[in-house]
Amino acid sequence: MKKITALTLLLTPLAALAQDKLVKKKISLNLTEEYHVSTTNKDQREGLYMVTDPNGSAVVRGKYDNGKKVGTWFFYNPDNKLSQQYDYNTGKLLYTDQDSGSYVKVDYSIAAPENAQVQPPVKIGGATLAFLTFFNSKDIPATILKEKTDVNVKYTISVDEAGHIADAWADYESAGTTERKRLSVRPNSSGLLDFIPAQINGKPVKSTVTMATTLPMDVNKQNSYNMMMSNQKQ
Repeated sequence: MKKITALTLLLTPLAALAQDKLVKKKISLNLTEEYHVSTTNKDQREGLYMVTDPNGSAVVRGKYDNGKKVGTWFFYNPDNKLSQQYDYNTGKLLYTDQDSGSYVKVDYSIAAPENAQVQPPVKIGGATLAFLTFFNSKDIPATILKEKTDVNVKYTISVDEAGHIADAWADYESAGTTERKRLSVRPNSSGLLDFIPAQINGKPVKSTVTMATTLPMDVNKQNSYNMMMSNQKQ
């Protein structure tokens, strides 16, 4: 009887793994996510979660338990160096390099009274990850591409008190020609677009975040990811 019990305990983890299904899908032009779901509940994520770039390198590693992010999640830059750690159990940022060396320039604005203690919003995973989640070279308007000069891209993001994106716009500029597009931001189940909200005197508040970079004129012809990563490494 003891042998049967021991064997059952031994096989239980294997049976659980056998019931999981691996899901692999693109979440943007440059990013692909991998995770497991139960065969009885395809909406509930379980176990290890990973996001990879077009070169197969991991940019995000984390874990799900009963469909919720748990423990410490790790975020990496294009050189495979750790750029940020965020603890989903405590809701605290454990480490960040503050987007050091990123090709994305970040700024923010908050309506705050004079002499208030202001804590800026922080993108969980960093600005580079957010930019890659948004960016698609196919979104660049034809009027911009025909200028055949470098393209300035800026995302203006409204972040609510919970750290979720309320609205987002993309501005494109090249040789004096400008175009603006409103972005359709659907709830991201992976939370790759979540922020730690801004605070005024310890209270979460709304804020506006801008993320901008300049891309070479042939952005629509080259491998946009490798091109942007090359810019970052310079």
